[in-house]
Amino acid sequence: MRCSCQSARLGNSSWLVDRGNRLDLGKDAIVLVEPELGLAARLALGRSPYSRDMAEDLIDPEQLPLDELDGAYAAIMGEIVATGVAPHYAELARTLGIEPLRAKAVVKRIIDVTPGWLHPDTDWIASFPPFNNQPTQYRVSVDGEQRWFAQCGFEALACRWLFPGRTVTVDAPCLLGGEPLRIEMRDEEILSVDPPTMVGYTRSMVGGDAASRPFR
Repeated sequence: MRCSCQSARLGNSSWLVDRGNRLDLGKDAIVLVEPELGLAARLALGRSPYSRDMAEDLIDPEQLPLDELDGAYAAIMGEIVATGVAPHYAELARTLGIEPLRAKAVVKRIIDVTPGWLHPDTDWIASFPPFNNQPTQYRVSVDGEQRWFAQCGFEALACRWLFPGRTVTVDAPCLLGGEPLRIEMRDEEILSVDPPTMVGYTRSMVGGDAASRPFR
């Protein structure tokens, strides 16, 4: 498959685009599968003035099958566990063997139904609990190697379940005094807590309704 890429620069922005990657919606519309460009940029590159939003409108995230969402969720989590970094939807598309715009809709739907989020005004996964793709103060190390970040202090404790049999260490500063905090875990065993007076707290209620809280 021929790939003819070029870097287009207009104003203060640049994109890497594939001149041969097009999505055919019929004889009267060609929608480009590339970063969103303004009209001037499209015309300067010899592109169709049609927006890729036309293609996105054809995919309803709420209608995506559950098994496809499950597979995508596992792929995203597996990539974070392996590398410490969440994949972009275009990378996820290659992993799943689907079109990039469908992968984008899949990511959007997963984020909508889980406690994660995208970085504002982008398609980049910022948080995918228990991990955070955007660095936080909760640095997670596995067997002494630090390449992960946790979403929050409580989610940091859940990271150990994704590394069975391995030593998971969370380092973070105290948000009140700035002193270093460290907790080491392996599976269900807490190996060490330093300082031993460490506690967790939150400004919001944790666990849902009082009646169901003991079961969460």
